[in-house]
Amino acid sequence: MKKPLKIFLSLTVLILLSFLITKIIFRINQKNEVAKNIKIIPEFSFQDINGVLFKNRNLKENAATIFLYFNTECEFCNSETEIIQKNIEKFENIKLIFISIEQPEKIKNFAQHYQLLKYDNIHFLCDKQASFGTKFDVTALPTILIYNSQKQLIEKIKGQVKIDYLLQKIK
Repeated sequence: MKKPLKIFLSLTVLILLSFLITKIIFRINQKNEVAKNIKIIPEFSFQDINGVLFKNRNLKENAATIFLYFNTECEFCNSETEIIQKNIEKFENIKLIFISIEQPEKIKNFAQHYQLLKYDNIHFLCDKQASFGTKFDVTALPTILIYNSQKQLIEKIKGQVKIDYLLQKIK
């Protein structure tokens, strides 16, 4: 009776290990694929806070682009936005794309609070399907993706960062 039990337990452990290893390999391959796909700004389509679709073709040619994934209630996101607002003149030739999964009205209030709606190079987008995180491999707030003027990824930053660092990366 003990021998069949040992065999059963051994097979169960072996099957579980095989399953876990397969899941890990799948996850690593998936992460590598996403990392490869974001080397150049991937195709995207999100609504802005006025309900108008914003796509890749809306990005300015030969201009750097910074995506800022944020939440209006995130302390670090608010701090980052406040610093950008205070240094807005340094970003005049850079496309700033703020994107959140929150409701458009909440995002709009956030943009109004920081007086950022009057700038042509700043856009606030609503990710209603929560697809930005998957498409751009974003898991933390705030996350900043810096793309150069050729739409190539320079760096992905999780958390708050100094403005000088951002500007230095773009040059």
